[in-house]
Amino acid sequence: IIVDQNQPKMTSIIRLYTVLIANQSVQLKDPIIGECKMTLNSLCIASQSTVFAGCGDMILCFRQKEDTLQVVARMSGIGTCIKHLVYIPPLKNGMKGEIYAGDVSKSVKLLRFSEKSKQFKLKAEEGAPRHITALARYEDRFICGGDILGNIFILEYPQIPLNSDSVLDKEIFNANRRLSLKFNFFVGDSITGVQYTRNLFSCLWYSTVSGGLGGFISVIPD
Repeated sequence: IIVDQNQPKMTSIIRLYTVLIANQSVQLKDPIIGECKMTLNSLCIASQSTVFAGCGDMILCFRQKEDTLQVVARMSGIGTCIKHLVYIPPLKNGMKGEIYAGDVSKSVKLLRFSEKSKQFKLKAEEGAPRHITALARYEDRFICGGDILGNIFILEYPQIPLNSDSVLDKEIFNANRRLSLKFNFFVGDSITGVQYTRNLFSCLWYSTVSGGLGGFISVIPD
């Protein structure tokens, strides 16, 4: 995805490219182009024809219609400014596709998008103030990230049945379920990136604003 921000007109232009790789050759197909009269802060690809975008406190769904990308759904009031988006596709165990949104003040929120109704639904949030500076997929039900204060964390969608810590007050929060905090480590320096890898061992890598690089390693059982 390539986004051009036309500041005089406050218009964002999205170009979605398809790259074909075969027999040591690379072919770049003509892009699908979409326009939005707002400044986009974050993007993630859901499929070859679907893109989710964050704009201020709003999340948008762009869908291919003929030769262009058009906004087919939107939801506002997610946070203050959505800077990070991560999409986890549906899994074989029956889990639906999930969108994790990282905000500059209201931490991480979990949404789902209905193909039938073309609407977003807010399912869960951490329910704590946190300035998210990095966000990535961890495992099936988990998301990992970092914040501006130097914390590395892992969040999980709450399991059923819910306990008292997994329920939020709807009068205070937008979602009625709380993302469970499974891991938190204070590095002490603002986090700029996170990445989870799994091979002979699993590792949650992170980078910091001062140039630090580290990881949390765990052995994969046989």
